[in-house]
Order: sequence, then C-alpha cells, then structure tokens
Amino acid sequence: MTRTWTSPQANDVSRALVTEVITEARTLSEDVCLDWIDADAETEAFTRFWFADRQRCHLRKIAAVLHHYREQRLSGNDAAALDIASLALSRIIVTKDNGASLARDVSHSRPHKVSETSGFDVWRGFELAANSITKKLEAEPPKGGVDVSRGDARSMAAVGDQTVDAVFTSPPYLNAIDYLRGHRLALVWLGHSLPELRGIRSNSIGAERRPDQSDSAEEFMSIRAAIGTTEQLPSRFSNMIDRYVQDLRRLMAEVARVLKPGGQATFVIGNSCLRGVYIDNAGAVMKAGKQSGLLVESRLERDLPDANRYLPLTSDQLGKRMRREVILIFHKQHLN
Repeated sequence: MTRTWTSPQANDVSRALVTEVITEARTLSEDVCLDWIDADAETEAFTRFWFADRQRCHLRKIAAVLHHYREQRLSGNDAAALDIASLALSRIIVTKDNGASLARDVSHSRPHKVSETSGFDVWRGFELAANSITKKLEAEPPKGGVDVSRGDARSMAAVGDQTVDAVFTSPPYLNAIDYLRGHRLALVWLGHSLPELRGIRSNSIGAERRPDQSDSAEEFMSIRAAIGTTEQLPSRFSNMIDRYVQDLRRLMAEVARVLKPGGQATFVIGNSCLRGVYIDNAGAVMKAGKQSGLLVESRLERDLPDANRYLPLTSDQLGKRMRREVILIFHKQHLN
C-alpha cells in the first residue's frame, strides 16, 4: 500500500496487467496448486471455512497468477502494477459487508461468518477494485521520491545513528485493534500461511502474551507505573502489560538513537480499557521517551469523531476504547 501511494504510476500498464491477470487466471484448471495453502492443512481449512466453493476457486486462480508474477521480480511500472493488482484482490475481501468471503465486518477486524453461500462475482469485483485504485492515483498522482522499507521499529539495524529528521507514527498499543484477524482473510491469497501470520502477530508490539523474559529494572518499573494501576487485573493481563512495557522501552530507545539532534518524533496514540481498568498507553510512551533522552514538546488530546472511527461505538468493552486520542511530540536536543 505504501509503495502504491508514493510511487508514480503508468496507469495504462496497471490496467493492462489486471486484464492480463484475469485472462490468464480464467484459463487455469480448478486444481491449480498454491503451495503455501495446499501444504498446510490449517491454512487450507481456513480458506474452506471463510470462502464458498466458487469464490475460493476463482481466488485461487488469481492468486496463482499474482504469485507467478511476484516470482519474476518485476521492476518499474510492472512492479507498481502488480502492487495495484494485489491491493485489488485484498480490497474485495477486506470489506464491511458484501465481499468475496462469507464474512461481514472483515474491514473492522471482527470477521464473523454470516452465510454458507455467496453470489459475489470475483472476476468483476477484482476488475472494479483495480479500476477504483487506478482512478484515485490518476486524480492525485503520487510525487515519488520515496524509498519504502520494512523492518522492526524495536531494532532498526539498517538505520544509522542520528540519520533521521523526523518520526511520525501511530504505534500499536496495548489491547488495540487486531488487524491481522481481519486482514489474514486476504493475506492467505497473497502468499502467506496461517502459521507465518501467527508468528508475525505474536511478536508484534502490543501482542497479547507474556514477555519472553522478566524485567525488574528501575526504568521498566517506572514505565510500568505510568501505565496506571493494574493490580486488580488477572495475571495473564499483567503479563501482557509487562511485554508491552518492554516493547516500548526498545521502541523509544531506537527512535532516540536514529533521530538527529533537533529532530522531532510525533506519536498518535489511543488509551485502552482492560476489564474496565483504564490503561494509559500515552503515559507509558511519554515515560519511555523521557528515559531515552527525548523531551516532550507538547501533548494534545482530541475526541475521535464518531464518523471517522475505525470501529463503530458499541455498548461492550470494545466501545469503551479509543474515544479520545493523544498526540505526543518529542524533541531531541542538540548536543552541546
């Protein structure tokens, strides 16, 4: 997605590639092999549960063609067009209502199966989704000049000390939206098995599991205290908080390391509610930032407009989260 919205596109190439993908996919046999699915019983069962036979058959064919193109390591306009085609496939699955799967609320990361049959036209939907993306890019052409890299914010080995002018991010936070829960319905068609996705999910910042090792350092305890009073929570929640605090320490230390003197780091973060207990994620980020040598330049809070929320308001615990967001701006001092 990042590459698509930041790379100049040859829209005629994109449209031609999508047409080519559909044409090639239609010629494939119904038993086309997808190694990452067919070699893993769990992933194969997952696709059978969430997708009806006809839609699953057509998705398999499109996935096979896209995978073949990815193996060719395309470059330039062809690579950009392949990204658009991949996003189009995801777009017809990660939907709120009617899509290629048998679920609703996939885009809200709360997929639940609502039917055993579907009349969704995968071919038509794929083509329309690709055209929609292309039209957006035509209306607002990306300026380019952006290099996109993927890594772990807790260990940015590829980024040198004091080389970054600014950081702007909305970091994962404790008990936040489980994006992979919904997006895995699309990711299994883009070359990823469930065990692979589970590994990513379990090691992400904010993962709901105990830390790999205990930490009783004074800095750790200080951040832990900033997150709020949590003694009344069950032990599994306490362990989850410990892991989050460890992740924050590593994250903020890396941000401080890579920032140039005079650089800024802006964090947009929401607070959480666990079993009715308020979790001050923003307070923990502030404390971890200060420990890493960053100065808090400003802290702003604003209500989240109902119309712009990722998740709708509900009467359950989920609805108690993220009614407000906090914008934290840190500053790295110049060296004397």
